[in-house]
Amino acid sequence: EYTPGFEEMDTVATGGQGHYWFGDSVKLGLTANNDTEGDGDSNLYGGDLTFRQSADSWLKLQTGKREGMLSPWLQSDDGGFGFVGESGFAPVDTNADAYRADLNVGLGDLFTVMGGRVSLYAQTLDPGYSTASLISLTDTRQYGGQFTIPLTDRWRLAAKADSRTQTEGLDTQAGELNVGYSLTDRWSLGLGVRHDNREDNSLVVPVTQEEGSRTDAGLQVGYDSKAAWKSYGFLQSTLA
Repeated sequence: EYTPGFEEMDTVATGGQGHYWFGDSVKLGLTANNDTEGDGDSNLYGGDLTFRQSADSWLKLQTGKREGMLSPWLQSDDGGFGFVGESGFAPVDTNADAYRADLNVGLGDLFTVMGGRVSLYAQTLDPGYSTASLISLTDTRQYGGQFTIPLTDRWRLAAKADSRTQTEGLDTQAGELNVGYSLTDRWSLGLGVRHDNREDNSLVVPVTQEEGSRTDAGLQVGYDSKAAWKSYGFLQSTLA
């Protein structure tokens, strides 16, 4: 891809990605990308390995390495009219790694009398690691998971939890529990509770930063016409 910049006219990006299946159970993937802008040079390398038992049960491992960064990180709070950067952060010659693991288990593959699914993930990013869709200014650790289990023909249970921790940054935790019940073949009822916690450990905390804990609950009623449309209504309130 060729995209001329404001000052340098020879901005070129090249890259590629490929996957290969070894039979039906193992997949190997490789990714590489290079960005050149003037005297700057940035490279991103990645690999992923997937072990699959079925469409519902698999393990995926990923790793990435970032070498260099063309420009400091910038942020716009007014829709793109003005941009500001992180003070003291300009990782022009960054060497940063990233690792991620995803595990998905279909309970039907383990127990013939039980359905549902369990998913878990963990991810770690070094300072300065970036891709086209994310950037990590400091050490960042993320992990979480979710599960969905049909208890009976009418009752179903679902839960999820996520945690994100940044060195000298924003730490967030969230968890929720949802229960669903089928009143009839067309009418359904759902009840959910969610708890969030946010704490900013930055050296300078922005005045607009929201910190603290809260707990919310929601009630939803749904109707399925069994034809071309569905409808639902809900109520939500903060408990604490």
